[in-house]
Formats: sequence, structure tokens, C-alpha cells
Amino acid sequence: MKHKILILCILSIFLLNGCKNNSTESAADANTTQTTSNEKEEYSDDSDEINLDLTTLSSTMVYSEVYNMVLTPENYLGKTIKMNGTCSLYQDPDTQKLYYACIIQDATQCCSQGLEFELEDSKYTSDDYPNPDDEITVQGTFSTYMEDGNEYLVIKDAILIE
Repeated sequence: MKHKILILCILSIFLLNGCKNNSTESAADANTTQTTSNEKEEYSDDSDEINLDLTTLSSTMVYSEVYNMVLTPENYLGKTIKMNGTCSLYQDPDTQKLYYACIIQDATQCCSQGLEFELEDSKYTSDDYPNPDDEITVQGTFSTYMEDGNEYLVIKDAILIE
């Protein structure tokens, strides 16, 4: 339990430092940044646009954002997510079902987080899934599902970005 609290504290520190305002920013830069942020928010409501592009964030921020997804998945439901990382594969020994995930590392490469993804059925076959340890970029809709009484996170209808 102490280990989990320590990790949560460390992640909070990284999150706060990553969002720290730079005091040398001029008023004009601040206004431009605010306008750009507002424009991005407008685009994020369009279902064809990416709501959360994790490929543009630092490794610390990506790790923190995925951690937030795990803690509060309801805040991300239905959002279009784009992320890159390493492909991981797990095969359930009982059902033989394959589970693919995109795994990201934190800045120190000591910890990892990941999200399961399912490729869009209309565009891909089971042969199109990447190999384990391949570097991948996936984009799809954040969702959850219940299996054996547990809730799992998944990027549904994902596409592979090359």
C-alpha cells in the first residue's frame, strides 16, 4: 500500500511540474496560446478529430495521462485517442483469446502503462495486428468493457498509423 501511495505522489509531482507556467512567457505569447487552445477545443468536439493526442506529449505527461485514464475512465469515454508505444500481446490460457496493447514507458523507463486496443473490423483482419515489441501508433475510441466481472479499458475501432 505504501508503494502505491509513493507512486501516486511521484506521478502528481511530475504532473504538476509538467504543467508549470513559464514566467518568461510574454503577454502576446499567452494570448496566442490561449487562442490556439480554444481553437483546439472547438475541433475536439468533432468526431473525426483527435480529442487526445498522446503522441505530442512528453513521456512523463503521457504516462501521467494514461494513469489518469486508468483511475477515471469515465472522463475519457467516447474520446478519440492517439498514442504510440510498444505493442504487447497477451493470450488468455483458458479462452485462447488474444489481447493487444500499446505500452508506454515513463521518462525514467522504470514504469509502464498501457491500453488495450482492438483494430477496426471493417479495415483489418487478425493477420494485420502488429507483432509483439513492434513500435506502433494507434488511434481509436476510448471505451470500457466488462469481462468476468471486471472492467477493462480499450481503444476500440483502432487504426494503425504508419
